Amino acid sequence: MARPIIVRLGREITPVFPKRCVICARENPASSLRLFTRDGLRAANLLAGWFTVRVTCCVGCGRWLRVMRVGRFFWTLASAAAWLFLGVFYLAERLHWPGVKCGLVTLGGICVTFFAEGLWREWLSPPAFNIDVADAHVDYKFRRYEDAALFAQANGLEP
Repeated sequence: MARPIIVRLGREITPVFPKRCVICARENPASSLRLFTRDGLRAANLLAGWFTVRVTCCVGCGRWLRVMRVGRFFWTLASAAAWLFLGVFYLAERLHWPGVKCGLVTLGGICVTFFAEGLWREWLSPPAFNIDVADAHVDYKFRRYEDAALFAQANGLEP
């Protein structure tokens, strides 16, 4: 299993990224990418908890990073929609299951699918770079230890 290596910085600290792509590790990439993310615990207030950071990456890797971040979001929505579709149109309509049984099976399917997605994303196949935001800190997650160590050193931390 490949767990991501986490470097935690305070939320008020502007991070310094080494002159190296966070995805492919190419030295001195010609571009950077601004990433937006949000503290997921601020669900009720959609305007609160936003965080932005500029990361060093190649042009192609930047496109790939954006596609993967948006793709993960839409994959989660699509899997939930598929279970709802299965529950409403197949279990309830075709098999004539009662509402409670149909609802519990659908909810169970959604929970199992979300657990499997989370396990896959965070433990079995983590992205090369990711960010998690909380109230007081930001976790910068790297797949490779070398990238995390260089990032930690650039920000005055022990790797």
